[in-house]
Amino acid sequence: MRALILLWLACTCADPEALRTEPEPGGGAHQVIPPNDPHREGHPGGFVPNPGWYGEPGWAEVRMRVAGHLSTAGRDRARLAAISGERERAAALYEELRDQLSAIPRAEGAAGEILDLLVEAADRDARRMRGEDIPRQAVPDVDLDSFEDFDARHELRVSLWSGYLASLDPAAFDEPWGYWPVDLGAESVFTVDGVGALPTGDSLIDVAGEPGPRAIGKLAVMGLDDPAHQGWLEGAVQRLNAAGDEQVVQEIRALVSELEQRPYGSRYYNIKQLRNEGVRVLARRGRYDLAVTLLRDNTPLHDHDWACPNREGILLAIEGRLLALAGDSGAEEKLTEAVQASLTFLDAVARAEETPSAPHTPGTAPRNAPPSTRDPLPR
Repeated sequence: MRALILLWLACTCADPEALRTEPEPGGGAHQVIPPNDPHREGHPGGFVPNPGWYGEPGWAEVRMRVAGHLSTAGRDRARLAAISGERERAAALYEELRDQLSAIPRAEGAAGEILDLLVEAADRDARRMRGEDIPRQAVPDVDLDSFEDFDARHELRVSLWSGYLASLDPAAFDEPWGYWPVDLGAESVFTVDGVGALPTGDSLIDVAGEPGPRAIGKLAVMGLDDPAHQGWLEGAVQRLNAAGDEQVVQEIRALVSELEQRPYGSRYYNIKQLRNEGVRVLARRGRYDLAVTLLRDNTPLHDHDWACPNREGILLAIEGRLLALAGDSGAEEKLTEAVQASLTFLDAVARAEETPSAPHTPGTAPRNAPPSTRDPLPR
């Protein structure tokens, strides 16, 4: 149980050994990840038939998160059609999304409530595209840190999704580049907090405004509370803010190279957050082309990526929205790929439920796992 709780803390999706949380009775700070993280060595680079691997107690919660990815990518496909003046096609795409979401098995609790909200919103927005007058609601005042335990965290997810879907424009991209509902549109500079905070594994949340709580925990080393790392963060922010937009990607790649030399496996999360901040800032500045270039540096996927459900679909969805905002003709194809990646992951979940595998220790490859189809990055 303790191992499951630590995984749940992290996903987000950070490894437990990368974090320092409030000490538990009889416990203490988590250990530092060594340079070669044994918890990820040998991972097959694909789906793991165990929900605990993804930091969730069951497949219902994993499906909840992937349903959010599916909704985001499917909604953006419909919005793209609406922006082009194809309201009838937008309505059909919302109906397609509704049907895809309706096909996901419904569970009790927060997972089921969120799925209901997603289905209802897709149906509602299809009707809007066909001319029905359904007003949007105001963005609610919510606290992204207002949870004390796991149950409260998932309850917060329900509140966030409810407010987000009620206030969203079905025919425009109106989420912030960052956490929703925080309006960071006017802030387009690099900050120490932005570069150095613990990222969530689900980058749709902390990059592209999908509703969700902030990451839980703190990096044991190279985090915001690490005095030895503070100077590096401040220097990095100065370099990035002094660079012109065209040089930002080059500067971030140079900073990534510096982080790759650090003797801690947790440096992966520093690299991930540095890239996240670059995408956020460039997108806020309207440099969607440069943001796409930087986002693509996240591939090929790293071993740690496989601890987050549907990581491939997450990155495809963000890329699709950036391309849409850039007016790139490849946006629809990329969003369609994101939808398909989400559906493929959900199919894998369904198969795993039909043929449960023996429990395995998170971080080790399950028996009879397929070989990796992606080369891990050298870190």
